Amino acid sequence: MPFVRLAERRYARHASRQLLDLFWLEQREHPELNGRSLYQAVVARRLGPEAARAPEVIRRAEESFTDWPVERELRFRHVVHYQIF
Repeated sequence: MPFVRLAERRYARHASRQLLDLFWLEQREHPELNGRSLYQAVVARRLGPEAARAPEVIRRAEESFTDWPVERELRFRHVVHYQIF
C-alpha cells in the first residue's frame, strides 16, 4: 500500500507541474486570455486530441469546487484539483 500512495503522490506532482507549465505557456502565447477562458485553453492543450472536452472539464470543476461550502470564483487550483483527482 505505501507504494500506491507514493505513486499517486508522484502522479499528482507531475500532473500539477505539467498543468502549471501549460498555464504559463498559454499566458505567454495568449495574454488576452484570463480566468475561465485561460483555464479552458490550458485544459484543451493538455487533453490534446480530446480538446473539445475542455469546456465540460471546466464546468465540472466549477460545479465541484465553487458552490460548496461557500460560493466562490473558479480558480486555476480548482481546475488542477479536478483534473488530477
